[in-house]
Amino acid sequence: MSGRFIVMFGGNPYEATALRGSKEMDYCILNTVGLPARAARIGKLSSVAPGQRVYSVGSPRGFELTIAEGLVSGLRKKDGVPLFLIQTSAAISPGSSGGGLFDEFGRVIGITTFLLKDSQNINFALPVELSQRFGRQ
Repeated sequence: MSGRFIVMFGGNPYEATALRGSKEMDYCILNTVGLPARAARIGKLSSVAPGQRVYSVGSPRGFELTIAEGLVSGLRKKDGVPLFLIQTSAAISPGSSGGGLFDEFGRVIGITTFLLKDSQNINFALPVELSQRFGRQ
């Protein structure tokens, strides 16, 4: 994965480069230059449990930094994914995939990826620890 990318934040563009990712998993980690935001602390999948309160942050329909509250609904195994997916009731609307899923302590535990259409609040996030595995490949 290579190339130049632009990240929009606060209506301003910031140059970014891809550090690592997986096309098959629709997962990419970008490094931005001059983005006026702190890096999030990283949580661990081993601390995630059903019933735990979580928050999704994304840009549904272009509305930047939209936050939604929900619960971890379950941890689900999926073929081809080396770690459990995090199922959550926190909203992941179109345009929000790639956003963070945070625990109640502000640690990012997942990257929001997809929802099941024709269902209510069946949303999924890849555990953030996958980024570490991609870095070793």
